[in-house]
Amino acid sequence: MKSEIMKQCFSALAIILGLLFSCDKNEGDMIVEFPVTVKAVNLVKNGEIRLFIAGEEQFNKSLINRFVDENYFNRQGGPVIGDITFLSADTVIIDSNMKDKYIVKNEGDQFLLYSVRSYVEDVQNYDRFDYILKYQAPLREPTLGGGYLTNAVNVAYGNYHSLEWCVLVYKFSYDRNGSRGLYSGQLSNEFSGDVSFLRAKDTLAIQEYRLIFKK
Repeated sequence: MKSEIMKQCFSALAIILGLLFSCDKNEGDMIVEFPVTVKAVNLVKNGEIRLFIAGEEQFNKSLINRFVDENYFNRQGGPVIGDITFLSADTVIIDSNMKDKYIVKNEGDQFLLYSVRSYVEDVQNYDRFDYILKYQAPLREPTLGGGYLTNAVNVAYGNYHSLEWCVLVYKFSYDRNGSRGLYSGQLSNEFSGDVSFLRAKDTLAIQEYRLIFKK
């Protein structure tokens, strides 16, 4: 009799534990009904300004401030895109533009968004900014102009209801045999750390941000 009661107690305990684990799992699983649109609500810095001269990182604050200041990057680092709409788990459009679709590859909390639209990359261009990008699409078939077709890659972290969109703002100054130039802009990617393309009189400053989106 006693052993029978013990068996019943263990059985009841097993059922209760099973229900508890089941509830935890259901609460942890996100229920997503597509389409889902998230809107930009905030822009936050992700790290400090980094400066590179001739391929070497510089840490002298006065030197950094002479080339670029924080206000400059804050002005450049404004919202780069509008609303993001997940049409499905693997398809995104931006600003309701059906012509500007992205294919989503989601692993954990990372979202890599590959543009459906292709563009031409000139692999001989020594000023290529794709060196500084952490994530890139592979080069495909060559074009008549000597370049290769590829796709843009945007990077974000989070889930379908709350997303952190990566923004990489840069300022690049070059001097090549007396030919000088200055470029600045923003890219929806992360910094790779690769500055091997910088030459003796080249200077690059970068600042990373996260653009926060909420449902």
